[in-house]
Amino acid sequence: MHLTRALKLPLVITFVGLFLSACAPKKPAAMAPPATENQLEMIRASYDKVDPGSRVGRVIAVLPADQLVAVGELTPNEFHLGDAFTLIDSKQNILTRGKVVAITKDALHIKYQALPAGQRNPVVGDLAVHVSPTAMYHPAP
Repeated sequence: MHLTRALKLPLVITFVGLFLSACAPKKPAAMAPPATENQLEMIRASYDKVDPGSRVGRVIAVLPADQLVAVGELTPNEFHLGDAFTLIDSKQNILTRGKVVAITKDALHIKYQALPAGQRNPVVGDLAVHVSPTAMYHPAP
């Protein structure tokens, strides 16, 4: 089958466009909004159901250049230096993990792991989850 030049050009442009769009970098997913009080309570309840020793706090300050967050809305004296936390957004997507590096009377300071390229830093309103050392699972979102 012979295609005329008038038909070949649009087909070539279409294939080139499809190829370039497939190779283009993907846009990052939209950032989840900060967790509402209701979401925080629901997430706490879901973790508590499977691990009564779990604790969920809210990120109240961030120093991205130092990979540090301050986490409030929990009882700091229940924790120790080195305790592990997972930082999640309001949709329970894991952002990164970190460890407690300082404890104040009203907050924990958590140093989080370096993020892969394209991964967003934690922001105020994200959540920090600590599961008890004996917990072996993560509740379904």
